[in-house]
Amino acid sequence: MNDPKSTVLHLYEKKYQHAQVMIWAGSTSTGNYTSHSDLDVVIIFEQVPHAFREAFIFEDWRVDTFIHDLSTLKYFFEEIDGPSGMPVLPEMIDSGVLISPPNALSKKIKLLAAEFIEKGPPVWNQLTIDKSRFYITDLLDDIVSPRNRVEQQASTAKLYDILAEFYFRSQNKWQASGKAILRTLKKYDYDLATDWRDAFDEVFKDGHTMQLERLVKRILTPFGGLLWNGFHLDAPHDWRK
Repeated sequence: MNDPKSTVLHLYEKKYQHAQVMIWAGSTSTGNYTSHSDLDVVIIFEQVPHAFREAFIFEDWRVDTFIHDLSTLKYFFEEIDGPSGMPVLPEMIDSGVLISPPNALSKKIKLLAAEFIEKGPPVWNQLTIDKSRFYITDLLDDIVSPRNRVEQQASTAKLYDILAEFYFRSQNKWQASGKAILRTLKKYDYDLATDWRDAFDEVFKDGHTMQLERLVKRILTPFGGLLWNGFHLDAPHDWRK
């Protein structure tokens, strides 16, 4: 298997040399990859009928490509990544390695990505914060008093993502999900990330919940703490048939 940089360069020469911009992103571009990592590549053409994602094998590497033009790129920034709170595409472009020759468009999209990330995600209102507090409280109850270990672990896995979403979004930070949560937490608060790892490990390994209870309360307390009694949520008036 070729080294990833050589493979990406060959990919550009053989398949995407007519693209206006090609950016190599992800773990392989930073050298922090495993034998099962793939090559993440953003390709920008002058115009495409629609944006699309395509995966294939090239020189024994799995390649994951994201095909755009400038207008579809802006749409994904503003309508997909922004509302989701996860700037996946902007971060790929901002931190990725430019493989194609520099030009006006590559400078423009790099600037757009950096500005978008700097602006931060849409701010959560009080209702959204309270809804998340309620769901977290409900999940924590299922973890502390589970019917069995399987259900406890399932609830703990779900809480892992929902609690992270609350931590990031309640503080107007871009969020992470899944395997990226702990890495992102370390950037903001290393001590919290350590406590986070230990608390969830304790539940998954032994079923003990004390550290996790402390962690949840630590994260929720500045925003009112656990929430159950008095929670109220109205459905829209037009939700009827």
